Amino acid sequence: MDSDDEVPLIALTGSLIFALASAQSVSLSVYPGSVPPGGTATLTLTYTDASPTVNVAAIQWQLELPPGLSAAVPVAAGEAVAANKVISYNAANGYTILAGTGTPLNATPMASGILAIIAVTAALNGGSGVMKIGFGSDLPLLGADANGNGVPVSGGSVTLVVLSRFRRTPAAALPQVPHEP
Repeated sequence: MDSDDEVPLIALTGSLIFALASAQSVSLSVYPGSVPPGGTATLTLTYTDASPTVNVAAIQWQLELPPGLSAAVPVAAGEAVAANKVISYNAANGYTILAGTGTPLNATPMASGILAIIAVTAALNGGSGVMKIGFGSDLPLLGADANGNGVPVSGGSVTLVVLSRFRRTPAAALPQVPHEP
């Protein structure tokens, strides 16, 4: 195998990520990693530009949420704000970090870094367990350069643990244990 044919392999927290030298990627992280029923976690959408000559100016995505989780409207952050980007929503296409507002559209490329923050809430009476939140794994994740040309962008998924609901038993209902003096 020539050195030109090598593909770097990076291990990250037990997952394998394959990356080509020119690949762009968008990843999600979640904090905290577990919530009680009715609790909210924060997803952070981060863009990594492995080839700065590509100059991605817009990204379109859809979150893949399991039943029992709901997402708030994403808020532009970090590098998206620095590049004057806005986020819009279309039911057919999902969320898009647009090339800004006005005429002409903002074609400013986005640097690597945080692009959006998304609050995800577990249903109060929903199920518990490990919930997979997909992002560009089953539904499309699209990128575009300043001229509107498509740019390949990879995604992935994260997991959020929804804890079981614990019931409190009133002290009067507990069995009485004899107390020895």
